[in-house]
Amino acid sequence: MTMKTFFLILLVLPALLHAATLRVNNGPDTSSDHTTIQSAINAAVDGDTLLIEGSAIPYAAFTVTNKRLSIIGPGFSLAGNLGTPANKLGAIIASGPSGSIIRTVSTSGGSANGSLVMGLEFQSGLLVDGSANVTIARCYFSSNVRADIDGPNCLVMQCFFAGSGSVEPKFLASGLRVENCIMPSSNFRSLNSVSGIVVRNNLLAGFDSPPFSSPAITIDNNIFTSGPFSSPSLVFRNNLFPSSPPPNLIGSGNLVYSNLTALMPAYNGSGASFDSRYRLGAAPNLALNAGTDGTHIGPFGGSNPYILSGIPPLPTIDELSVPQFAAPGTNLNIRVKVSERP
Repeated sequence: MTMKTFFLILLVLPALLHAATLRVNNGPDTSSDHTTIQSAINAAVDGDTLLIEGSAIPYAAFTVTNKRLSIIGPGFSLAGNLGTPANKLGAIIASGPSGSIIRTVSTSGGSANGSLVMGLEFQSGLLVDGSANVTIARCYFSSNVRADIDGPNCLVMQCFFAGSGSVEPKFLASGLRVENCIMPSSNFRSLNSVSGIVVRNNLLAGFDSPPFSSPAITIDNNIFTSGPFSSPSLVFRNNLFPSSPPPNLIGSGNLVYSNLTALMPAYNGSGASFDSRYRLGAAPNLALNAGTDGTHIGPFGGSNPYILSGIPPLPTIDELSVPQFAAPGTNLNIRVKVSERP
């Protein structure tokens, strides 16, 4: 009996994959480079990419110190939306006492500046500690879980914060941008006088911050679900409010909507997934093309609209069909559909 083996090779060379690429999978019957994220981090060098594969087993929290790494998972709630990859398992970072950390220690040499974290589900917090230009994108944060930013010029974009999960700037968070995120029950909360912050194209409950002594902050194109709006010294432009804006509010182009279903018809619908229910409805709709840049107000507007399920911009296998048998002398027809996301 002769057995023939065929290999299907997909050459993946997107811009995100640079230097070495390390596969991480903690499944018991899976072959990978590493079974824990931390072991892959320890083995990686500056500029490497870690691909964290979906698993039924949560991964432990991790710490990156003085290395610029890209840590990319498959997205979240993949079974909840149509058109997602064939493998519906996410990469969950389990709850723990300290959470995950992207850290730069200036006395030790090296830097985690410019690191990327994408497509992971966090059940414990994520802290950017002294690192600059870190991007946290397309991640899911469970209720009560925060992304704490204590480094300059960082970007939090296209993330979903459940319940009271939120983004919180710390003392070193000047230049922070929070864009195209969904946090319907959370306020953007800045407890420190940090300037240069941009809060743009999000859906969030309110803006809760003491007045800044130097209010260099941009609050544009957001949909607010409830309030409060305790920063009358800051400038709000082209935002949507659930009731009349505060009387002392500074800014222009702000609008008032009647109810959320007027903006998002599936908001109260049981048939929509937890993040697709926030998509805007058709015209007439106050949010359509009403932003400062002429695009939509809210997370599905701007230059980088929210991506359902946080799927990363990498090729994914969307369909895989492998017959168990083929008749002798015939072909074994394998169907593979591969897509690349925006």
